[in-house]
Amino acid sequence: MNSFYFHIKSTLFFLLLSFSMFGASISELEASLAKAKKDSDKMQIHYQLAELYKDGKKYSKASENAASAYKLAIKTDNDAMRSRAALLDGQVLLKLNKKERAEGVLKTALKYGKLADKQTLIYESLITLAEYYEKEDALSKAVVYKNAAIKLLEKEKVIFQEAPVSTPSKSKAETNTNPQLTKYLAQMRELELEKQNLLIELGKLRKQLKGDGDSSKPLTKQEKEELLKELENKKLENESVQKKLASQSKTIKKLNRKALENRALENQLRADLAEADLESSKYENFRNMAMASGGFILLVVYFLWSRMRSNSKKKRALEQKNTEIESQKQRSDELLLNILPQDIAQELKDKGNVKARKFEQATVLFSDFKNFSKISTDFTPEQLVKELDHCFKAFDYIITQYQGIEKIKTIGDAYMCVSGLSAKRSIPTNIVKAALDIQRFMEEYKEDRKSKGMPYFEARIGMHTGSVVAGVVGFKKFVYDIWGPTVNTAARMESNSAAGCVNISNDTYRLIGHKFECKYRGKIEAKNIGLVDSYFVIAEK
Repeated sequence: MNSFYFHIKSTLFFLLLSFSMFGASISELEASLAKAKKDSDKMQIHYQLAELYKDGKKYSKASENAASAYKLAIKTDNDAMRSRAALLDGQVLLKLNKKERAEGVLKTALKYGKLADKQTLIYESLITLAEYYEKEDALSKAVVYKNAAIKLLEKEKVIFQEAPVSTPSKSKAETNTNPQLTKYLAQMRELELEKQNLLIELGKLRKQLKGDGDSSKPLTKQEKEELLKELENKKLENESVQKKLASQSKTIKKLNRKALENRALENQLRADLAEADLESSKYENFRNMAMASGGFILLVVYFLWSRMRSNSKKKRALEQKNTEIESQKQRSDELLLNILPQDIAQELKDKGNVKARKFEQATVLFSDFKNFSKISTDFTPEQLVKELDHCFKAFDYIITQYQGIEKIKTIGDAYMCVSGLSAKRSIPTNIVKAALDIQRFMEEYKEDRKSKGMPYFEARIGMHTGSVVAGVVGFKKFVYDIWGPTVNTAARMESNSAAGCVNISNDTYRLIGHKFECKYRGKIEAKNIGLVDSYFVIAEK
């Protein structure tokens, strides 16, 4: 019997959970949307997102989600949701001042509210259209829609009772009776009538001011002033009535939603109790049959249960082991990709070794910190490692923002990366942008440390473009590295650079000079090469 009571509690829990979706956050709903597979579920989530975005005054997002809910309502042939989504979208479009589009969408909401025979949706569509025409000074249209809304309110026994719950012991009239709801509806009908009268009076006053009244005698200045004053008072009365109507509507919606939730919960409880009784009866019959069958059947059941439990334990242990193996494999792959480029790592996994390759147009970047040895004495060992880690992590992050750049290694305070390690020739635009970003980061780092009275590093960066050979060396701690005169020349560009600057060779300049503003700084002596023209990169054009 305990298992059946547990079943009832579980069902109630999930029912309450579904009601709690009304209070879900945007991030939770978007996560649910990503997992949702049924169009009906996606439709409901899009509508709830639209309501939350509207409450948060993010009207563009609200309109997008309401439109998505409307499209899914068409797909699922749900006229009620078509009306509800169109109504919400129309209200949001009015907030966005897209009046013509909002008018059409609100009329669509009214159309499908009638098709779905949803009194609440029809009423809200009529009221929203009336308020829209009122603001546009189309008072005759506003009065038409107000009259329709008032007529609908007079049928208060069916208003806001979209899903009435009937029981055998109660009549239909008793089921629909709610004293508190009836009271609010009566007050709301009186307010609507009052607002309609105010609209008519406003129309008359405006006609008099325009000289369209019955009297052919022109108005005097004093009469005009009195009419204007009366018109202003009527407007204020209208605004007051509008606020009261909004408050009443909000209260009625809250009462209606609470009633619907309570009725749904009550129905579900009845269904669960009936199901529990049925299950209990089946259980009693089964128990009687089992007792009559004797101890032999109990032994067989116990044997099967023991075997199934043993198999289940083995299966869980195997699944856990497979999960651990897969996790270790994934971790191993991640570590390998931190050391080697993806295609090199794949080749090493597939063949066990990597063939050396030559690349004709690679761009090598070196950076180091000016006066590093001297400045490092101002730090404790822990502080020094922390500062280097802070800077190099930032460098790593920057180069990952640009395609085609591979980090090679760090040596002491030096940082080395390269672009162009592919079969296609590439212009080193990205690596030059990354170099400028690194210097911008170092400038912010410098200002921060200066403001705190702390020592700081300043970076020098040098770059050169040419051919390199790339490959993997070593066995236990293998590394991916590059070699060739291009590497040496890039190192000379860095050592002859200045703090806060990016120094490039003439070969690099010829490839990127049309995209970056550069300053010629003369020739630099490069070991085993001779004099090399060099430039400071100032900024991207």
